[in-house]
Amino acid sequence: MKSPEDNYIATKVEYRVLARKYRPKLLKDIVAQDHIVRVIRNALRKDKMPHAFLLTGIRGSGKTTLARLIAMVINCKNLTKEEKIEPCLECSSCISIATANQQDIIEIDAASNTGVNDVKEIIENAKYKPIGVSFKVFIIDEVHMLSNSAFNALLKTLEEPPAHTKFILATTELQKVPLTIVSRCQRLDLHRFSFKDLVNYLEKIALLEKFTLEKQVTHILAKSAQGSARDALSMLDQALLYANDEKIKITDVERMLGISSVDMLYKIFLSLLAGDIKSILKNIRSLYNNGATIAYILVDLAEISHKMCLCKVDDSQEYFTSDVERSFYHKHAKSASIVTLIRVWQMLQKSLNNLKDSANELISIEMSMIKIVYAHLALSPEEVLVSLQQHKDIEDCKDKKKMI
Repeated sequence: MKSPEDNYIATKVEYRVLARKYRPKLLKDIVAQDHIVRVIRNALRKDKMPHAFLLTGIRGSGKTTLARLIAMVINCKNLTKEEKIEPCLECSSCISIATANQQDIIEIDAASNTGVNDVKEIIENAKYKPIGVSFKVFIIDEVHMLSNSAFNALLKTLEEPPAHTKFILATTELQKVPLTIVSRCQRLDLHRFSFKDLVNYLEKIALLEKFTLEKQVTHILAKSAQGSARDALSMLDQALLYANDEKIKITDVERMLGISSVDMLYKIFLSLLAGDIKSILKNIRSLYNNGATIAYILVDLAEISHKMCLCKVDDSQEYFTSDVERSFYHKHAKSASIVTLIRVWQMLQKSLNNLKDSANELISIEMSMIKIVYAHLALSPEEVLVSLQQHKDIEDCKDKKKMI
């Protein structure tokens, strides 16, 4: 007779994080990497599939996902060479690869298998023909972690592998991979996800998961992810757990990530330009007490300065996420000197560097704000030169009047 615990274990469904749940299963599902999908489809259509790929890109750009899809599509038994080539997901090969039960699709983590002996095992294994699939595929993740001797051992096999073998190498640090390895592979550079792509992707996931997002939440998550889809989905996962209901509020996300309120940051920056040190210190202490990270405050203030400078040089079209933000920057950029904005940006960057060695972050940012205000109120060298030139012009006019 089964106990209640046995029934619970039998019916319990494993929770999967969003990054795994919505991992692309078809080439058409891959976001922001159309250039690579095109190369793979054309290679299959023309029977020119390389023996080795080298996938490069930042974390969360889809290297492992793409490697698994390549392994699936080259082994699919029902693949048709039409314009939109896709794996069928129904044949025995596709099913075994999708469920990670195919023994001839071998994933290796180079970070924990760095030695020459590990590579020798790969070389030895590559000699044997696959069972149940057309190609034996070796996916070596973080390949830059291999030792020099391991790379040297891999060279010959990577250049002329057995006809039934394919290699897919993936790395986040291409500069650490020897050129002799790079030259033996077809290199595919995965692009960083654009801000717009990430926002659209997060909104799509939210719709599929049937929860609502307060306006600008996806913008905050996309900005914090810095081009990584996995980071964006991980933060969305965390936001779902942080929220009390099915609606994720912008204040919850700001508190969860330790970032500052946008409106408060605007107030602080305008106070910096106006020299209102009391207002600056009051707002910074308020942000700090509410859980904001000091480093993020400095980074966000520097970004505001950057965007205002772009407005001054008419190169800001792609940087604004809403009409409200665009209106704010264009309005206040008119009254700010570009020399002042550049000076503020430089001092904010220096303050961020000094923060790493500070024993008390709050004291450090407060002293930095005081320094920026009083340095900003002082005349710059350019302003001194302009003032001297104006004074000289006035004196010259006086001299001419005396001569007349």
